Amino acid sequence: MAPGRGFEPLRPKEPQVLQTQNLSPLDVDGLLASFRQFCEVDLQLRENTVKGHAQKIRRFFKSVKKGPGGITDVDIRNYLAGFKEKRERTRANLIIALRRFFRDFMRMGEVVESFRLPHAPFKPKRVPTREDVQKFYAALKSPRERAIFLMYATTGLRKHELISLALKEIDLERRTVLPKGDSSRTKRTWATFFNEEAKHALKEYLNGRGELTLDSKLFSEKAVRKTFKGRSEQEFTSRPKS
Repeated sequence: MAPGRGFEPLRPKEPQVLQTQNLSPLDVDGLLASFRQFCEVDLQLRENTVKGHAQKIRRFFKSVKKGPGGITDVDIRNYLAGFKEKRERTRANLIIALRRFFRDFMRMGEVVESFRLPHAPFKPKRVPTREDVQKFYAALKSPRERAIFLMYATTGLRKHELISLALKEIDLERRTVLPKGDSSRTKRTWATFFNEEAKHALKEYLNGRGELTLDSKLFSEKAVRKTFKGRSEQEFTSRPKS
């Protein structure tokens, strides 16, 4: 017996795909806003990861000048060809972002299924000696640089945790860090501690910062990068390797 009016069987909803051949800036913004929400809610990705994915997808559409419905594996292959001289990690991050957008978000897995992640060749790293580290620390001139170095060295915080650390998340007297909940699917964040030397360096740095609020960030990403970039190469490579 055929179903009567109003009793048609439900059909699964198809994912909404923009079929326009060209995307206007407004279309891109709306699409990426939905993609970011998908990454945050469905995939439970960290804020920095979501931001990086969205930036990569924006650059992709700006390059290919097509809407999602018109994208083929050839478009993606041609785009990736422009990155063949880049580092393996850079290419891998790009492929991961494309997979999450087309396969997971747009349900267009066929356009990315043939692309494999590059395998970085193993390159043994030289571990700095105790003397190297002491020499590096001695080269740090500002209270901020010394505070960054010692907080890194004694707390075990990752880079994104250090640059997101606010004044309200540290207890100087107990030498304790209680970072905000920033756990991912593979990592968990708990209370950690820093030593007495780091405490004094942090106090010296904060005393020179002027007026601060509890929400003030301790260090900027630029400051952390400046502390290590360049100088590490000079200090750790100036001594001949044995």
